[in-house]
Amino acid sequence: MPTDRTAYKKEYYRKNADRIKAEAQQWRSDNPEKVRASKSQYYAKNKKRENKACAAYHKKNKAKIKLRKAAWRLANIDERRAKEAAYSKAHPENVRRQNVRRKARKKKAIIGDTKLIIEWELSWKSKKRVKCYWCRGSFTPSDCHSDHIQPLAKKGEHSVTNLAIACSKCNLRKHASPVAVWNQTLADPVLL
Repeated sequence: MPTDRTAYKKEYYRKNADRIKAEAQQWRSDNPEKVRASKSQYYAKNKKRENKACAAYHKKNKAKIKLRKAAWRLANIDERRAKEAAYSKAHPENVRRQNVRRKARKKKAIIGDTKLIIEWELSWKSKKRVKCYWCRGSFTPSDCHSDHIQPLAKKGEHSVTNLAIACSKCNLRKHASPVAVWNQTLADPVLL
């Protein structure tokens, strides 16, 4: 008897599939709170399984996802730029740190403890005056930069041991010069 009932259900669904789907869709649109609650409850019970399925989907459809994201970025370029500009304006230090880390990754430089680098930067930026590592002048922190002693372009590390406070004039003039070359241009060369 159970097989007859199962066969009957399958046949009923096959014959009425469009109507059943339409009714289900209508119910979901009429009850979004219930749907949301049901989904979150299901996800809470099956979190590991859902995460595993999601990871498997992403692994299987990497190229498809990449194309979809690229298409979205192209279709929403103005919206994306506006969000990026707002974030950059609200968090200039975070953006600068991200750019430095990105530059370090591109140069295949060793990246040190980023939390320690942030603490170091915050400590000197909170002072009233700081001393330039290169020219030994006294400046306000707003007139100074974090400078890589051994430039990233010359295989320097992005770590606290390779960072120094440099006035903007020295940092912009030094650019990516190695310390030996840069020392020749200084009146009072730095001893390393």
